[in-house]
Amino acid sequence: MHFLALTGLLFLLHSAIVGEDATLDNERRIVVDRDALLTFIQYRTRELEPEQAEAELAGLTDAELQQVIDSYVSEQALAREARALGLDRTDYIITRRLVQSLEFISRGMADADSEPTAEEITAYYTANPEEFFVKPRVSFAHVFFSGEDRGSDEAMSLAQSALEKLRAEDIAISDGARFGERFLYGANFVNRSGGYIVKQFGLAYADALFDPETPIREWHGPLLSDHGAHIVFIESLEPGYLPPLEDIMERATDLTRSALGELRTREAVQGIVDRYEADIRYPEPDA
Repeated sequence: MHFLALTGLLFLLHSAIVGEDATLDNERRIVVDRDALLTFIQYRTRELEPEQAEAELAGLTDAELQQVIDSYVSEQALAREARALGLDRTDYIITRRLVQSLEFISRGMADADSEPTAEEITAYYTANPEEFFVKPRVSFAHVFFSGEDRGSDEAMSLAQSALEKLRAEDIAISDGARFGERFLYGANFVNRSGGYIVKQFGLAYADALFDPETPIREWHGPLLSDHGAHIVFIESLEPGYLPPLEDIMERATDLTRSALGELRTREAVQGIVDRYEADIRYPEPDA
């Protein structure tokens, strides 16, 4: 029922917007009134809420209002000239613009009709757990040995020697950095995601940090990264989890609303497509 209602409203709104233009195609008079400017502002700001467009129009200074009027008149003149030349029928770019305008109207109507029910929110949450999953996080410090000039083998050897010293002297996490070299991005990382670690250190390094077998709260390594060799001290490793729906209700509502809007937009557009018959001539049927 949603897409039938949306399709009907879509045609009514489309007629209201283009109806006046259709009767003026062959005239040289462009009417600039409040309704025309409101529609213009709504499309330029991609905001279909009339109240917001009215507030923006009312808040314009004289100079700003004149700019809007000039832009509207220019747009209307060029659009009518393009239609007079038949470009709306032969130019693909203009065709796409027309399609996008209708899709935009359809999406605006769908959004207005997409406030989800509690059942719909629960169903979306259940069907799309990956949308809400909180990824693992790690907090750690590291001691670094650059491989840029000396090569990775020598860097790993230096790191191994430093690891033995750190363990033997039971060096605290806060003192570890002085046993290595300066690292461009710092020595301590708090509550970092796997994606961040991959970006800064590389995939193998991230895999080692998030490996359940990697020891916690002790010096470990050495690990090889894109920069060199590292000894790491993992302070904490928070596993990923799916939060309860009640804890993320606002986000679940927003995502469900967006999904419903997309679904009802597709239904409305398909309702329009279904009014036409496609005469398929390529590829040609077998003789």
